[in-house]
Amino acid sequence: MDRKSYPEWIIERQHLLKRIKELEEENARLRAQLDKENVPCVHLSAMQKLSLQEKVNLFRNLFKGREDVFARRWYSKTTGKSGYQPVCENEWSPLCDKKKYKCAECPNRLFSPLSDDDIYRHLEGKDADGRDVVGLYVLNEDNTCHLLCTDFDDKSCEHGYQVNP
Repeated sequence: MDRKSYPEWIIERQHLLKRIKELEEENARLRAQLDKENVPCVHLSAMQKLSLQEKVNLFRNLFKGREDVFARRWYSKTTGKSGYQPVCENEWSPLCDKKKYKCAECPNRLFSPLSDDDIYRHLEGKDADGRDVVGLYVLNEDNTCHLLCTDFDDKSCEHGYQVNP
């Protein structure tokens, strides 16, 4: 694996952003030329061209975490509370006794590995209450991490981690 320093990553990012801008400008010029010559042009995004399995593979490649355990969002319509909990293969089976044990203390707890089907349901997003949303454990057992998570929609920064400009 190529180990780059932070300044090297920044330089590479700047080169890639410059190349993207060049390609976008070329694309715009070519589209304008096609329009001028009355040639129809259909714009398809890269995601529209990918098969379902390719989309799942792309997602799994971009968002890497532990493969042996993952969390799923839960939601209670009764209380309105929600959260994430590791997926257990024994949950609601005869081995699961929620009255006797909290999940974290259960001697029969068996984490479920993350599957392509779980990713597909996450990307599909059909559950109105978000119970198909998965959460990754991004810190691997060897203390490596492949991604950085950022909350871009919390405009007010009420969570208390506001960075001063």
